[in-house]
Order: sequence, then structure tokens, then C-alpha cells
Amino acid sequence: MRRNTKIAITSIIGFIFFAVLVFMIVSLSLASAHNNSLIDEWKSWNGEEVVEEADDENSKDTNEDIEETVLNVTSTNIDDYSLIEIVA
Repeated sequence: MRRNTKIAITSIIGFIFFAVLVFMIVSLSLASAHNNSLIDEWKSWNGEEVVEEADDENSKDTNEDIEETVLNVTSTNIDDYSLIEIVA
């Protein structure tokens, strides 16, 4: 083989090795951060992750809580337009 061909093949193999190495480092880092195994981390990437339901007591917002939040938001001074920025 010619010298240029050997350099090109070596460069391509080196790039593939580097890409696999970066992929494994990122995968292991994410698995560690999410307290998953490597395979479970890869499975979670497809978007079909199972969502665990929290306790009914902690996850439900009652209507009173929602109404209180709405009242707090609407009770602010709506006539104060000093914080509005006009972006052109």
C-alpha cells in the first residue's frame, strides 16, 4: 500500500477508536450520575422510560393550593409596567 493510504486508514481507525472512547466515558458518567447500570442507562435513552408514581399524598395539588397560587400571582400590581422590556 502507498504511504498516504496507510495514513488515511490509520486516521480513520484512530477516529473511530476516539469516538468509541468518548461514547463510553459519557455513558459511564451518565450512568453514575443517574445511579443506573450502563445497560439501563442506554435503555433510558430511547424515550420509553418508565416513570415511577409518587405517593398520592405528596404528588396531588389540591384545588385550594392551586387557587392560592393563582391569587398570589394576580394580587401583584398589574399596573406596574416598569419591568417590561421592549425588544425590537
